Order: sequence, then structure tokens, then C-alpha cells
Amino acid sequence: SRLPHSLRVEVRLSPKTIRTSEPVLFVLGRNEGGGLRCVTMRVPARSSSVEIVDPASLDRVAMAQYRGNAFTGQLTIPLSIFSSAHAIFVKLERRSWFFDEAGWLDVPPTPHGQVAELEHRATEAGLLAIH
Repeated sequence: SRLPHSLRVEVRLSPKTIRTSEPVLFVLGRNEGGGLRCVTMRVPARSSSVEIVDPASLDRVAMAQYRGNAFTGQLTIPLSIFSSAHAIFVKLERRSWFFDEAGWLDVPPTPHGQVAELEHRATEAGLLAIH
């Protein structure tokens, strides 16, 4: 779900799938200047901080937070690296043998008028957003 300052992604992996590598989350969007921005992050086997990396330069862009285990969890990704006016696309790459079974998910932009309301609701609910 898209919150005012963070994107929360629920991760569920099948224990039956034979994976050849750690799952990787791809996030594609636009930066504040309108240019394309793609980042990746590995999904760890336990709760921890996760490096968000630009796959072209291999530079660390930001840090995300993962809470969960090897099969289910939640990634909280800061949205400061993306434009709030554009959609974000998310894909969990989890190859098993030769096939990548997951597609891309579309996270629509937050309408400008809803940002203040979302921030108010997040504060009332006691949600912690990464800035």
C-alpha cells in the first residue's frame, strides 16, 4: 500500500518452490525530475534493514526495512526516491528453475489532495513511515 512517505509491500513465498537464488524486489517509477528510476533490493530470510540499490550503477540509494521471515513479511520502502505524481511498478523476481512466475504490480500515484488526509490517518493509526 502507498502511504504518504513509504510503500509497504507484503511478501509471500511458497515453501514448496525450489529457488535458485534469493528473491529480489524490483521497483520502477519516476524521480522528481520525471526521469525513470529503477531500484532493487534482496528479500532477506529474517527481519532486518535492506539496501536499496540502483542496478545500473550498483550505488546504494536508500535503506528499506523488512519485517518477517523467509516465507512471509513486509517491506517498507521510503518514497522520497520516487515522484509522488507518477505510478510505481513493483515486481518480485523469484525464479524457480527456468521460470519467473511473478508479474508487475501497478501502484497508482496518490492524488495531491489526499496526501494530507493519508498523513493524518497514518498518524492516528500510529503507523511508522520511513522518511
